[in-house]
Amino acid sequence: AYRLDPDRIDWDALEAGVIDPNAERPVAGARPHVLIIDEINRANISKVFGELITLLEVDKRLGCENEVRVRLPYSGTSFGVPANLHIIGTMNTIDRSVESFDFALRRRFQWIKHEPNEDVLREVLMKNDMNDIENVVHGFNNLNKKIKEDSNLGEDYQIGHTYLFDIKKI
Repeated sequence: AYRLDPDRIDWDALEAGVIDPNAERPVAGARPHVLIIDEINRANISKVFGELITLLEVDKRLGCENEVRVRLPYSGTSFGVPANLHIIGTMNTIDRSVESFDFALRRRFQWIKHEPNEDVLREVLMKNDMNDIENVVHGFNNLNKKIKEDSNLGEDYQIGHTYLFDIKKI
């Protein structure tokens, strides 16, 4: 677990990606806690979350209209999910385990696909004082175009922009 610096988080952008834009914020000023679960699909999600699946819904959280608490099996204590907890799960779409992702959990998350982004790559390479940035970006785009058009691969196999962040020279 890593503690994130709250001053470096764009909370509005985070909430735009995590919370349905039409949903009302259940608790005024409820912001500062984020749980990021990397490669969320690597585990048996139904087993890991168990009864928490229901508690993840916005209206079922502590202090909300339909608040729900469960009794924890080992400690016997009452437990609920705080309204100010934002949960982000990351996954790689080429992992076959994505296909078996539990539908009960699927509907409780907003799904956002992030495509390879040449603008982000360009910005990072400029900060790293990389020479010949446009050739790198051009090669990046051409490679991904070929991967997308390949009948054995497809768009899920594209190279992400972060793959080239540490490049120093070509």
